[in-house]
Amino acid sequence: MSGFDSNAGAALPDLLAPGLDLVLCGCNPGLYSAAVGHYFAHPGNAFWRLLAEASITPRFFHPEEDQLLPALGIGLTDVVARSSAGIDAVRPEEWQAGARALAQRLLRYRPAAVCFVGAAGYRAFAGRRHTRWGRQPEDWEGIAVFVVPSPSGRAARLGETRRVAFAEVGTWLRERRARS
Repeated sequence: MSGFDSNAGAALPDLLAPGLDLVLCGCNPGLYSAAVGHYFAHPGNAFWRLLAEASITPRFFHPEEDQLLPALGIGLTDVVARSSAGIDAVRPEEWQAGARALAQRLLRYRPAAVCFVGAAGYRAFAGRRHTRWGRQPEDWEGIAVFVVPSPSGRAARLGETRRVAFAEVGTWLRERRARS
């Protein structure tokens, strides 16, 4: 048992606000992230590095700085709020309830885009597999939809694929801001 097992079930607060350019939506918090109270906090997770490399953020942010993102027009949330050791521990009914709750949050806050960080969250939300990494061919309720591979160390084999998918989100974000 890991020292973080006592955090199973803990959630992270949504970092959302009206009118965001982009909401980054994880599947569910890992035990380490729940223990420290910040998104994508495990040292083996490439999330923050990938955001900086793709110019989604203007610099490299540390997980402890996650609450600064809404001021940059970027929100953070999860499909399923309950933390676990991995997505395999999330029950089908949790995915379904989480997807419904996420839809309500997206309709409430109306970001320009949502990016699912990990395909499992998108599958739960859309009820189908993604057609490609990056922007999906169909928007949802006027919100652009992206899917990027998990930045977890467990998915490190997808390194170049991850970089390309995150770069597509970064390009979209820069183009959107240039038009504003």
